[in-house]
Amino acid sequence: MEANSQAERILRKRIRFLLPLPIALFIAIGLAFMATDLLAVKSYSAMIWIGIYETALMLNIFARRKLARKLDRLLAGRCIGCGYDLRATPDRCPECGTIPPKQGKNSN
Repeated sequence: MEANSQAERILRKRIRFLLPLPIALFIAIGLAFMATDLLAVKSYSAMIWIGIYETALMLNIFARRKLARKLDRLLAGRCIGCGYDLRATPDRCPECGTIPPKQGKNSN
């Protein structure tokens, strides 16, 4: 399957970099259970690190969802910023003014 545009390739590469959603959720749940055990032992420095890891995992999940939504909009011919249908105005989004990336096939 060949990528349609440079923007699509960039979005796919960014999504591949992030953890898959089920793995991130399992890690987050596991860390939450580990945090309850560490609370019983009163290991507060480990609790801080688990909080940092949990925050990083949640940011990973939100970033993956946002990039996947942008990719879906790009492939559907909608504005990446607001989701407006760009079939009638392919040069610029009339809602938010975003200029969409070119959709021509590249030989690279």
